[in-house]
Amino acid sequence: MSSTTTQVPNSQDAHTIMTNINDVYTTPTPYTAFDDWSNFHPPYGDDILSDPQSAIDLANDLVAHYNNSEFHKMAPERADDLELRSVSDIIARYHTLNTDPAAPITPVGGRCRDLALLVCSQFRAQGVPARLRFGFTHMYYDTKRALADHVVVEYFDEGRWKILEPRGSSRLMAHQDLGINPIDVDPKKFINGPRAWHNIRNKNMRAEWFSGTTPNAQMGLWYVRKIMLFDLASLCRYEADVFDLWGYLTDSKPGVMPKFKPHLDALDNIAATDFLDEQAFAECYQLLVQDERFLPDGEISVSPTLGKRSTLSVRKEDYVLY
Repeated sequence: MSSTTTQVPNSQDAHTIMTNINDVYTTPTPYTAFDDWSNFHPPYGDDILSDPQSAIDLANDLVAHYNNSEFHKMAPERADDLELRSVSDIIARYHTLNTDPAAPITPVGGRCRDLALLVCSQFRAQGVPARLRFGFTHMYYDTKRALADHVVVEYFDEGRWKILEPRGSSRLMAHQDLGINPIDVDPKKFINGPRAWHNIRNKNMRAEWFSGTTPNAQMGLWYVRKIMLFDLASLCRYEADVFDLWGYLTDSKPGVMPKFKPHLDALDNIAATDFLDEQAFAECYQLLVQDERFLPDGEISVSPTLGKRSTLSVRKEDYVLY
């Protein structure tokens, strides 16, 4: 991919900041950094775009989604697997679990975010722009089921961003027809956070559709706002874990939608952005990285699978690129 550069005025110091979209999404973040993928001998060799499906299959060999029967057969202490936040930590745990070459392979327990992180890392390791997107799908793309939060990968190929389904392994697709191409999902089947917010606020979708199995408009809108903020953070290279809280995410109790009009107006304006328009995206990116409440910087609240909430130190300078 050729480098795409856009100029964005910096309102803080009147200097021009160059936002290089190619560098933003090919440079590893603290969570996607891993430089030893060749150790796994992936069949795509040095050209991941020749076989993106293999990247999905490798991720699903390393991690078993916690909804899978594989995970439920694991010992209770394996719940700690769900606390791993980075590709390097996940792979270190995988190696710890699989020291005996004669024993069956034991995957690490994880979520869709972890599968997406592993795939994204493989793309970035080969210089292919890729990013996590937080949003909603019907469970296993069955429109008869409720919408659920989900994380996919967007990667740049053939001059456009394609959506990749990280759960769509060859093994799963052989046993269950999801009605999708896992390496090029129809954009209509995945509703990213900003698009969900925009559609609800413009009355094209109903907030209660996003509240799970019990329809509740207030809870639905609150949850869409949360996923939208996760998605915006990911566009700025912070790949949140699903229970992180910071900034705007802490200004109301779960299920209680804030009514502060300037905040709602700001979300409305951001959600209306065409993220495929280079200039519009660059301006939005600049806004997000300058507003201290959109991105984590300092101590944030995290929730383990078991036990009480704790804090984690996150520095914006470690993941943001200008």
